[in-house]
Amino acid sequence: MAGNSWLKNLDTVLNTSFTNLKYDVREIYRLINEIKNILIEAEPLEVRQRITVIENSLQDHVATVKKLEVISSEMKDDVKKIRPADNKELVAVFKDVRTLLVQNQKTMEKLGKNVDNLMKTSSERKKEMREIKTLAKNLEKEVKKKPKIIKIEARPKSVSKKTAAKKAVQPKNKPAKKPARKSDKPKITSAQFQAKRKGDLNSEWVEVTGKADMTGWMIQDKKRKHTYKFPKGFVLDGSVKVHTGKGADSKNSLYWNNPMPVWNDLSDVAALKNKKGVIVSRARSERTHDFKTIVNNDKINITSVQFEAPGSDRDANGEWVEIKGSGRMGGWTLEDKNKKHIYTFPIGFVLNGSVRVYSGHGKDTDTKLFWGNPNPIWNDDYDISTLKHKDGDIVSQVESKMTHNFEMLK
Repeated sequence: MAGNSWLKNLDTVLNTSFTNLKYDVREIYRLINEIKNILIEAEPLEVRQRITVIENSLQDHVATVKKLEVISSEMKDDVKKIRPADNKELVAVFKDVRTLLVQNQKTMEKLGKNVDNLMKTSSERKKEMREIKTLAKNLEKEVKKKPKIIKIEARPKSVSKKTAAKKAVQPKNKPAKKPARKSDKPKITSAQFQAKRKGDLNSEWVEVTGKADMTGWMIQDKKRKHTYKFPKGFVLDGSVKVHTGKGADSKNSLYWNNPMPVWNDLSDVAALKNKKGVIVSRARSERTHDFKTIVNNDKINITSVQFEAPGSDRDANGEWVEIKGSGRMGGWTLEDKNKKHIYTFPIGFVLNGSVRVYSGHGKDTDTKLFWGNPNPIWNDDYDISTLKHKDGDIVSQVESKMTHNFEMLK
C-alpha cells in the first residue's frame, strides 16, 4: 500500500520511542529530587548546573514527542485509506498512541513547572546569599571601628603646697591580667583510632577539652599526612569530639569530612597545634594483643597467633596461627572460639619444627598451610584458637585479647 511503508516497523518504532520517553521521565524526576536535596546546602552555581542537565533532558524529550506526533499524523491519514474490516487492530494501536501522547504532554507540563520552581528557588537563594554577605561585611566594618573618646579637662584649682605634697604619691601599678588557668588550656583528653564497625568513620575521633577561641588551631596525625583545621570563630567551652567522617558541626561535635579512615588502628599520635603552629598537646593511642595459653602439652602446641591482619582487614593471609613441635597431624583440626570455622590438616601431613596456618588461599608446604577462606575468620578483639587431635581431644588452646592504651605525651 502506497504511503504505508512505516507500518512494517511500527512496533519497533513505537516500543523504542515510548521506552525512551519513560526512561527520560524517570531520569528527569531523579534529577529534580537531587536538586531539591542540593538546595538545602549547595551553592547556586551547582544548582544551575543540575538544572541545565534537566533542560537538556527535556529538549530530548520534546524531540521524541514531536517524532511520535509525526508518526501519529501519518497513521491518521493512512487509516482513512484502509477498509474498516482490516483496520480494527491498527485503530486500537492508533488510539493507544494518542492516549500516551496526551499523558506525555501532561507529564511535560508538570516537569516544566518543577523546573520553573527550581529556577525561582535558586534565584531567591542566590539573592539571600548576597544579602547575608553584605550584612556580614557591614558588621565587620562596625566591629573594626574604634570608639572616639572625648577628654574633658577641668580647670585646675588652686592647691596649697601641703595638699599638693599629700597627693604627690607614686602611681599605682595596674593589676596584671590573670593568666589562663592551666585547666582551661585546650588539650587532647581522649581518642579512639579504630572504628567500631567497618565504614563507620565517625566512630574514629579525638576529644579536645578546655576553653579558648580555636580559630586557626589544628589537629594532625603522627606522620602529618592528615590535618584538621578548626572552623573560624569556633569557641571551645568544655569538650568537643573531632570525628573523621561527615556530619553537621555543633558545640560538642566537629567533623573532618574525610571519605577514608585517618588514624592508624594499631598505634598513632594525635597532635594539637595552636594558631602559631606550636604543639600544645600530644597523645598516643595504641592497641596491644595479650596472648595467653589455656591448654598446653609436651609435643605439639600453638605458640603464636595473629588474629588482626596488618594494613587491611580484607587480607585473609594477614591472619595466621603458628604451631610448633613434631609428629603426624593428618586429620587434626584447628577451630575458632565459636566453632564456626574448622580447618582440617591434610592426610599425611607431618609437623617437623613449625608451621603457620594462614586463613586465605595459597599453596601448601611443610611450613605453610592455607585454610582457603576468601575473608578473614578470626575476631580481632578477642578469640580462642583450639588445636584438636583427630579423635577430638584438645591438644593445645590459646586466647588473644586486644587492649587499648591511651597516653598523654604533653
